[in-house]
Amino acid sequence: MDEFSGDNIQWKSYNALNKNAGIQRYAIGDGFIVVMFNGSEEEIYVYHDKVIDTKHINEMKRLAEQGKGLTTYINQHQNVRDNAIKFEPHT
Repeated sequence: MDEFSGDNIQWKSYNALNKNAGIQRYAIGDGFIVVMFNGSEEEIYVYHDKVIDTKHINEMKRLAEQGKGLTTYINQHQNVRDNAIKFEPHT
């Protein structure tokens, strides 16, 4: 994951139509999307095209920008779920 270091994440709010959505914020970069799930800033996952098919990454980016369906998409695609990389911030 050479392109993603976590040092300069440009977070965007996930403006879900459903206020009970599991996602709080996200960030999009070249070949990846980072998702912060509700409840804890420790629940940050990176979805990168080096381990997940680009078609999934592009669809996830589209859903994030739309503010609808990203949690469902992640849950319904085992390959996406299983290949997410938990982000461990520098301590």
